[in-house]
Amino acid sequence: MSSGKLSILAILSLAFVIVYANSSVSDHLAFHGKVTHSGVPLNQGLVLLHPEEGTESQIIAAFVESGVFHVDSETGPVPGKYRVEVYRIGSDHSIDPSFPKQYNEQSKMELEIPNESELYAEFEL
Repeated sequence: MSSGKLSILAILSLAFVIVYANSSVSDHLAFHGKVTHSGVPLNQGLVLLHPEEGTESQIIAAFVESGVFHVDSETGPVPGKYRVEVYRIGSDHSIDPSFPKQYNEQSKMELEIPNESELYAEFEL
């Protein structure tokens, strides 16, 4: 794998370790939803939620398959504000570098997560 590509397994593994090392499981909420790009469901991808200042959480990762993602209440986000990044995963199972940076590294998308038992969100890119 080239140095310019991130392994999806490495990202998800890191996010899993960060969540379990730094949060109480009881504070987490189930989180699911849909991701489309130009009106078409994202075949494979990754949604990352980066907590903004004042949100006591770590990065949350959700794998996208056929436009749908789900994170259970054991590893989901806690209530608060997050910056959202969406990545497309290529057929080689790495981050697709041709996917527009405005949806990931340069994303200005934000999500406020209320204190509810389950959250649904749609990201139309």
